Amino acid sequence: MLLAVLGGVYAYNFSRTHAGCIPVQSSFFRWKDYERLEKVLEALQSIKEYSPEDYERICTRAKSIQIVRFEDQRVPTVPTDSLGSYSPDPKDLSAKGVINIDREAALGYDRDVERVLVHEACHAHLIQTSGDSSQEPCFN
Repeated sequence: MLLAVLGGVYAYNFSRTHAGCIPVQSSFFRWKDYERLEKVLEALQSIKEYSPEDYERICTRAKSIQIVRFEDQRVPTVPTDSLGSYSPDPKDLSAKGVINIDREAALGYDRDVERVLVHEACHAHLIQTSGDSSQEPCFN
């Protein structure tokens, strides 16, 4: 019985995380990760509705969105106070990479989650097309 319930919960979570154009990955068993996942999915829907070009950039430039804790990095490559990051494929910068969003940022205001996703998709575009990883072009 317990396995059936857990299997149903997992199947629901799996289908929700693969809705839309890109999978969103988090730990289902971490405190409040379900709410974080829902916030990211809602942000993606809002971006799709109000800014289709940004939505398309997210979908075509990243292979997944991961909800992470930057404080847990073994090798600190991203400042711990960052809201998000883009991790390119180290072997091929023109290939799709991963958009990371900090666990605390994922619980923030809807517009903040949207801004982080659009900002990191901008980095994905710049890195994939020109190898440019600077911050300035993505603040506009």
